[in-house]
Amino acid sequence: MRIDANRCPLVLTGSWSQAIFSIPFVLENVFEGAEEIKAEMGLADGNLVLRFQGGGMTFIVQGDRVSWIPAETSNPTLSRVEESANRLVNRLSITPLSGRGLNYGFNVENPSTIIGQLLDPPDLTKLQGLATSDSVGLTLKRTWQAGDDVVSVTMSRQREDTAVAIDLNFHRNVNTAQATADSLKGAVVSCRDRALEILDKVYDVRLEEVKR
Repeated sequence: MRIDANRCPLVLTGSWSQAIFSIPFVLENVFEGAEEIKAEMGLADGNLVLRFQGGGMTFIVQGDRVSWIPAETSNPTLSRVEESANRLVNRLSITPLSGRGLNYGFNVENPSTIIGQLLDPPDLTKLQGLATSDSVGLTLKRTWQAGDDVVSVTMSRQREDTAVAIDLNFHRNVNTAQATADSLKGAVVSCRDRALEILDKVYDVRLEEVKR
């Protein structure tokens, strides 16, 4: 199993004003200490998207959310992402907030027995008989409450010969800057470790190489 850093964003939802996120503002409050950043502007589904890259992460402003995507998932990089999010929340403390999401995506080339069984439900063969393509994509989701977080595990596979994608999300409702800051304390690293523990103990899969 390998972790996919591009599927490991920290997401904060709220009433963000894109006009605030000028390059000088982002450089000072998101990428503190970075000598330079790369800035891009584009459209997605008719909405303006601001993307900034530097300091081992990518910062995106889109609609009602801002997100940080780490370049890789070592402890130092994930800690920088957390620190960046805290700086922004403290700087824009009057911004109405609604949620904090921590996401971790993995690709499993050699699924364990339990994953194989989960992705081979009784109706799959019959659905494949109805499909006009070679195979039927399958997605499985589990959700539960763990303390203040709602945790979800989503597994998907498009064909039998492709890797299984597993994504874990730790969502928490927040409505103030302080509540958001509290929800972030050590959480980016600890939730990654919780994700690895869930995959190990429940689904019998482990990282091929752990970089911390």
